[in-house]
Amino acid sequence: IQRAGAHSDVADANVISDGATTTRVGANGEVVALYPQGGELAVDPSGNLYLARVSDTTLTVDSLSPSFALRWSKTYNAPLGSKPSAVAITSAGDINILLAHNNLLTLRSIAADGAPRFTRDLNAVAAVPNAVGFALARTTNGSVTVEQFDRAGTPVWSRTWANDVTVDQIASSPAGQIVISGTYNRTIDFGGGTFVMHPANAVGNILNAYVVALSPAGQHVFSQRFGEAQVTAIATNDMRTVIAAHHWIGPLVTTRYTFNQTGDILDWREGLAGFGWFGPTYRLALSSTNRVFWSYGPAWPDNFTAWPQLVAY
Repeated sequence: IQRAGAHSDVADANVISDGATTTRVGANGEVVALYPQGGELAVDPSGNLYLARVSDTTLTVDSLSPSFALRWSKTYNAPLGSKPSAVAITSAGDINILLAHNNLLTLRSIAADGAPRFTRDLNAVAAVPNAVGFALARTTNGSVTVEQFDRAGTPVWSRTWANDVTVDQIASSPAGQIVISGTYNRTIDFGGGTFVMHPANAVGNILNAYVVALSPAGQHVFSQRFGEAQVTAIATNDMRTVIAAHHWIGPLVTTRYTFNQTGDILDWREGLAGFGWFGPTYRLALSSTNRVFWSYGPAWPDNFTAWPQLVAY
């Protein structure tokens, strides 16, 4: 499920954007700075912000200083109906923007000064821009492939497993660790042990979810199963991986899972103890100090400004 459109969190920068505004908050959630445009966000090592939004077939990227002063604003072509799904800054300073529309994913790369670099349609069910370039996952009937590409769009590594799975979410850490998560339909093995399919529970729910972490070189770091029916968000920071998922108790109940680098579940929380009761969690961010930020989207993606919230613990 490639969510796209508005709510975006950058944890270490304490920044959130919705469909109308971009806000920097303090340690207790107070507003520090406000910019009157929304969209997908990324922050470079100098603290400059890059905000991407689409209207019709026009992609607009604003570059802001750490104090939210406009540095430059440029426009580019975008596929009709697409929305920015993620933005990341490469180690060379390029700005990579993932555009999503239904099941179509497009990667747009621009230079640090806004000059166009390249545009590529991706053969993928999920993708994420990162410091290396971008990573993607694709599935066939009975297999799943994860690939990392560099800033020029050249393949760096590729891994394929004979596993019948969905890839609902993909994330990258700042160092390039790739994490995917979804559900599986039969026995699977990503290199860390076999996971068997569990039968439906007493109320008919089939709860077979998995998470896999790969190193920046594509090697198995950990894999784990957990009892959920759908994964709605994921974030990782090379120390922990946090997942939002639910198992059809109701659309407002999302469970929070926290995994360490060996795949152990450090924490499991549901309802008010987890992400709360105010809607499914569709965006997650994890800071370098393991603080978790998230935003709700009860009407997403039909109403982009329904819940312009940043919540943290």
